[in-house]
Amino acid sequence: MGLPHNSFDVVVTLETFSHVANQPQLVEVIANLLHDRGYLILTTQNRSIYMRNSRIVPPAEGQLRRRVTMQELRRLLSGRFDCLRSGTVEPGGNRGLLRVVNSVKLTSFLSRIFSNERVVRAKERLGLGQTLVMLARKRR
Repeated sequence: MGLPHNSFDVVVTLETFSHVANQPQLVEVIANLLHDRGYLILTTQNRSIYMRNSRIVPPAEGQLRRRVTMQELRRLLSGRFDCLRSGTVEPGGNRGLLRVVNSVKLTSFLSRIFSNERVVRAKERLGLGQTLVMLARKRR
């Protein structure tokens, strides 16, 4: 038995989107569950960062990892939703340029000039967070 269409004001999905085989279908299901102008709050892994992190182990047998970039997430949602706010949280990654950007030495140096919180927030605003965060509203 499915949930009734147009019956929710808000749908929240946290860190599950990248583990779904058919992401466009999930977006459609969520849109159908929401009232017109209902809200979607979604977090998922940022592929741009995770692919530059040597600490990520290969997926276990049967585990899905369909990580997306912010641009891909926006495109997936764009047919049914307006993006109200988006960003990233929790800077990470240690390969390529991220090895320098997230190095302890550079972070410590910058934190002495600014503050650790400001350094972290700047990285997040630059899209260097491991987690994508999206607030979207269903179109009428």
